[in-house]
Amino acid sequence: MFARAGCDAAVTGPGVSVGNAHTANEWNRETDLEAAIELYNRSTLGERRPVDRPDIFEGMLKHANLTITAWHGERLVGISRSLTDWSYVAYLADLAVDAEYPLEAGLTIGRGRSNGIALSDQFVSFMHARIFPDGQFFFIEDLGSTNGTFVNGRKIDGPTQLKVRDEVVFGDTTLRYEE
Repeated sequence: MFARAGCDAAVTGPGVSVGNAHTANEWNRETDLEAAIELYNRSTLGERRPVDRPDIFEGMLKHANLTITAWHGERLVGISRSLTDWSYVAYLADLAVDAEYPLEAGLTIGRGRSNGIALSDQFVSFMHARIFPDGQFFFIEDLGSTNGTFVNGRKIDGPTQLKVRDEVVFGDTTLRYEE
């Protein structure tokens, strides 16, 4: 989930134990259907998802087994929907980011709670990697992690452009990049 300083994040799903929400109340924050549809319409995903069919859209949100949301105050600014086996891999189905929300600095990924994406993985460094925009593309770079960051099985040694369906590995965690 793309997030920045001052932005709260919430993670929902069975067995979730680590995340980067600021308070217990923020941690379990519910996302209402209307707020999610508004976000998708403010992102590029609204054009390719059934935002005009609330019954289907509600099922999309309900049946993802890992959902991460990012909030700036009371405004929903990001949501990711994933499917995971909770043991080996998570497949990212959607990553909707409010087009009006600035992402210049990108977001960090790591074990520390202050990261935009906080992973509960003993093989992930405290601040492992960073995803950031450059023009119309997103890039990932390793931040000197102990075990490295891999894109499609290759260890990266500098900023690497992400392409649709790229598999990114941090420790024992695998994420797939989708638009």
